[in-house]
Amino acid sequence: MKKKIWWLGLSFLMVAALVLASCGPSEVGEQEEEEEEEEEEEEPVAGEPQYGGEITYLTWLTFREPTSWDVAKNLGTCVFSDPFQEQIIGGDIEKYGPRGSNVWAFNAYGESPEDYDRGVLSESWEATPSSLTFNIRKGIMWTGNEHMGMEPRELTADDIAYALTYFWKESQYGPGAFYYVESITATDRYTVVVKTNQYDFGWFFWMGSGHGSNIFCRETVEAGFDDWRNQCGTGPFILTNYVESSYTAYKRNPNYWDTTTINGKEYQLPFLDSLVLPIMPDESTQIAALRTGKVDFHERVPYKYKGTLASTCPELNAHMYATGATMFVDFACGESKYADIYMQTPTALDTKWTNRNLRRAMMIGTDLKAIAKGVYGEAIIHGMWGGPGSPAHTPIEELPPEAAVLFDYNPGLAKQMLADEGYPEGFDMEMILAPAQRCDADIAALLVDQWAKIGVTVKLVPLETTVMSQQRFTRTWKDSALNESSYPVRVFQELCLGEQAANNASFMDPYLQEQYKKAAATTDVAKRNAMLKDLAIYYVEQCPRIQLPASYSISYWWPWIKNYYGETETGFSNLMPMVSRMWVDQDLKAEMGH
Repeated sequence: MKKKIWWLGLSFLMVAALVLASCGPSEVGEQEEEEEEEEEEEEPVAGEPQYGGEITYLTWLTFREPTSWDVAKNLGTCVFSDPFQEQIIGGDIEKYGPRGSNVWAFNAYGESPEDYDRGVLSESWEATPSSLTFNIRKGIMWTGNEHMGMEPRELTADDIAYALTYFWKESQYGPGAFYYVESITATDRYTVVVKTNQYDFGWFFWMGSGHGSNIFCRETVEAGFDDWRNQCGTGPFILTNYVESSYTAYKRNPNYWDTTTINGKEYQLPFLDSLVLPIMPDESTQIAALRTGKVDFHERVPYKYKGTLASTCPELNAHMYATGATMFVDFACGESKYADIYMQTPTALDTKWTNRNLRRAMMIGTDLKAIAKGVYGEAIIHGMWGGPGSPAHTPIEELPPEAAVLFDYNPGLAKQMLADEGYPEGFDMEMILAPAQRCDADIAALLVDQWAKIGVTVKLVPLETTVMSQQRFTRTWKDSALNESSYPVRVFQELCLGEQAANNASFMDPYLQEQYKKAAATTDVAKRNAMLKDLAIYYVEQCPRIQLPASYSISYWWPWIKNYYGETETGFSNLMPMVSRMWVDQDLKAEMGH
């Protein structure tokens, strides 16, 4: 069997990457000057499906090691669990995406709006102010797992209730995300009822297709969730191997329940025989692997590589999109109640960050356009809350003056504001970051330089990714933290309800809490969106975090990958609806020398 043995020796690509894949923003700028008009993207043609073959692909989370396979406690693991674990609902790419009506591109970071979802493990659902009811599909089978002595069996409502309750009780997100939940019960073999004390529109993210919504079985938890060999699911693939710091491998689930119709003919999914997900932290190595065809597709390539990939690999299909993902600087506005979960003591609060004017001065002293050009080549200056196109987004030119001034770089004004707040000579501060994460080091270097011009001296505190994540939740950090986030639905709940685990700034604002709960309980979508739009503006004005430019990304795939249209999200980074519908044109791949 031809397994990815080459993968363990892929380090040679590091050398090639340094020569071939170096592509700074200046090179992107030169490339854009030569190409005044954007090339139109060619839509791939599906053609006649083929079964068999293997795909190796990269996602934005493949720089992370799945240190725990417990998706409730290590949410980044979901990328490696999605091939075999499914959700209750998910994005309907066939009806609403580019291969259908094309009303939603399925590229928004971590979001699949409820209006464009379909039932996955559920056939249907009903949401009211007092309950959520999920009607589970009959006949879906757990694959079983010989390692833990589990035979294949049918998925039931008990399984769904168990997984949701586990997330609610065991995840650091659970108490906040499920604040409106009173009970979760399987009322019969195929019905799950969630009793609620109010309606919250975020239910479809947390329970349906986003964080914590991967459905796992009781047998896995009891056998040991952290052991990859104990994993079991209902999805299109079965986990077959995990090599630490190298890759995860999967084979086709021959009894998968879902189908697709192409050219009027129904096909059982998936088409592929196997998948490989490399664990590849180094960005230049990722690009070199894509360039040489070692990786069949990469769904989130930074914009800065656009120029070199266009010139060295013109055969690659490409789809550029705005993810809605933003980097930001959180200020230590309050203490965390979550430190006790980790048995740690929060860092003593520096009360200067409770000063709204001080936080606003820091953002006014941040040159967002320079960061956009210097780090990304091109980016959206105001991309928070889902970015342009999101119902909660307000363009800078339409913001009220109190918010718009924050996006206008003015170091003179920023310095005067600091003096007005008692810091005429500036001050010293710390900022934690994870240099292994994409762009963190580059952004941090620019911030250090920019803030020095207004009298603020920054000490950078680099951390490993896992340590960074832990300190974010516990607030065992001082002054500020450089982070990334988006997920419009989740962001509203977490940032407006101050007690949320991922409200890293611990920003507590009674007005936000009160108004969010009113908006979240509003079932009229248009009315709710208007309320959320007002809340988003208010939050920007308070400036508990400096929102940095939102990057563009590009999805690249080789021509032998068929039936792919550039979609990247059907929930939280879930590519499986797309991957299960892809096939490999084996002849074309051979013709191209791969």
